[in-house]
Amino acid sequence: MTAARRGVGAFLLVLLVAANVVLWARPSGPPNPPLDHDRLASWRLTYPEVRIRGVDRAGSQLLVDGDVGRRGVEVPAGARIVLDFGRPRLVLRVLAEGCRSGATTPAIDAEAYVAKRGRRGRGGAGSLPGLTPRGLPGSGPLWELDRDRVQRLVLRPSRAGCLGEVTPIYGDLALGIVRGPADRPGPGPYLAELLWAHGIPAVQLLPPPAIVADVLDRHEAILVPNVELDDESVAALVAFCRRGGLLVAFGETSRLARAVGPGRFLVERPETLAERYSKVGRGTALVFPEDVPAIVRSLRQGDPARAGVESDGVPGSSPGDLFADQTPSQRSVPTAYLYVRTVVDRLQAWMRQPLLRVAPLPGDARTVLVLTADQDFADRRLLSEMAGEVEDRGGELTFLLTSGTRQGADDPPDAATATDPDEELAEDLAQGGAEISIHPNTWGLSETIEAQDLVLAKHIASFRARYRRRPRIVRFHKVIWRGFVDTALALERNGISMDLDFVTLATKKAPGLGYMSAGATPLRFTDVAGHLIGVLQQPTQIDDHVLYWVSGRYQQMRPEAFRRQTLKLLDAAADRGGEPVVANHHPLWFGMHPEWLRAVLDWAERRDVPVWSAERWLDHTLARRAVRIWRDGGDWIVRGDGAPMRLYVPLSVAGRPLGGAYCDGEWMPRGEEVYVPDIRYAPLNLPARGCRLRLAYE
Repeated sequence: MTAARRGVGAFLLVLLVAANVVLWARPSGPPNPPLDHDRLASWRLTYPEVRIRGVDRAGSQLLVDGDVGRRGVEVPAGARIVLDFGRPRLVLRVLAEGCRSGATTPAIDAEAYVAKRGRRGRGGAGSLPGLTPRGLPGSGPLWELDRDRVQRLVLRPSRAGCLGEVTPIYGDLALGIVRGPADRPGPGPYLAELLWAHGIPAVQLLPPPAIVADVLDRHEAILVPNVELDDESVAALVAFCRRGGLLVAFGETSRLARAVGPGRFLVERPETLAERYSKVGRGTALVFPEDVPAIVRSLRQGDPARAGVESDGVPGSSPGDLFADQTPSQRSVPTAYLYVRTVVDRLQAWMRQPLLRVAPLPGDARTVLVLTADQDFADRRLLSEMAGEVEDRGGELTFLLTSGTRQGADDPPDAATATDPDEELAEDLAQGGAEISIHPNTWGLSETIEAQDLVLAKHIASFRARYRRRPRIVRFHKVIWRGFVDTALALERNGISMDLDFVTLATKKAPGLGYMSAGATPLRFTDVAGHLIGVLQQPTQIDDHVLYWVSGRYQQMRPEAFRRQTLKLLDAAADRGGEPVVANHHPLWFGMHPEWLRAVLDWAERRDVPVWSAERWLDHTLARRAVRIWRDGGDWIVRGDGAPMRLYVPLSVAGRPLGGAYCDGEWMPRGEEVYVPDIRYAPLNLPARGCRLRLAYE
């Protein structure tokens, strides 16, 4: 064995080329195990950059960038992990990062499936042209696969060990974002999440070993949140800038600031959101003085130090406890959404290439009204009447059921009482556009995540057994929330995709409807170390709890005032555009005050706003996040999951106007231009399959 081969050692990757083989020829060895669809849905959400099509024989899913700081995974010899990429120019890194100290890294063999000339298949063993090992000190090798279309990669550990991280790094993307090591990734993943949520999928995270010239130069801009960097990384980033790249930092206080230039890049005190820049060689170094990811996380998720401290006037632990002393004016504006939107606007203004965006809402809609109804033990009559009211107006809603959970505060955690709706009524509701999910009751239990976890798991099992479907959305009864992200982690463990618990609850201590979480865009939760959690935080802006009746009077506002404030908030959201509004209306209150729902449905019809169930909104969100965009020469490749795609394309880039757009060589008509917020965009409706998009800037 040569010295070079010995150097590869435990990280050896052998790629088998696919060439002229029958359609989807299966690899030798054990067949694919059955897919665990419950866990698979959660993992697809957690790691949207890799479409996971299979699981290994031990039942563990693939760990890729983001989760490994919390846990590695022990993989047995002979396990099979399937990745579906659909992108060219892959750099794959296999490390033991994130595993326990002294853990053995498995020897990884791999098989690559490529599509060429419309055929897919797998070739025999051998070397792959364009495969280059790029070893880096202390990091293991980087293997680069340069092919037209890599469809699948199958990893086969030939020796058991801890697989701590597999990081797919794609070439020719608009933005790269630096993150820290796997156990403390810092704000990088959340910054990527903010951009993804605002419709920018041409983004990838760059772990420390990827901060090298041949990876950095694949991007037009490198974004650096305030993360610790070593001397080699700083030198590589500054060199990237000198070669003509755009280097963008947020709240920079590290040695990178000193390397770029004292007084020009270093932020010594908080400032309002603005950018400063320095010319560095042929490139530009740009700084946003404020630490945008940290600020937005605080606006969206609150203060972790306040977890468990009663502060919002709502009995029990709730998300409102994480937010202190909010005023009605603070709640009236989605500050976090506008904050990130401004950052995206400034990035596009500095870039020399278009920053393509996936439209946030369907068609020309200015907003979407997402309607939910917490059952709270209401009977079938109220459910049917409320669903009929919405169906008659062409709308949809989601009932969050207390059927199948504890019915009283004294019930044990594993109680699962079946009530209305029965299976037949649930099917009838679905036929009329009323979906169902769960509303677990943890009220009266101990303040432990274990109790909440048990109630959640029991309710999911009961729901699945009775209604023969998997619940994907949750709001807890009385919006009980444990810790900072303890409940979010419990939801991830149980395969929930979207949480609706961050409800703006107007109380005497925190008055006003609106944006407790400073926005309505769905975002994944993040913990304090920077790890993303595979559950979408979908805040709720309107809830009818303000009608709560005690001792003969309403506690917060009368029905007329609630209706006026609701319509005012809806009008502002539609005028501003870009985000949904989530409203929760209990069937019990509908039975007493049906005029509120009727007024809201009248408003939606008048403003031409879709009324969707939370399930449909989740489907739209996941389809939007599944869109992939990357560069191939002078074109953009756009791929999706088969749902209609609508892109926003800048009408001008670096002073050059857009002359035309061509999808697979065919001229594309543009929609009516939009402003988001100060950049003019042309909407393009792409075919569901995607296309090769050519943009001709004059």
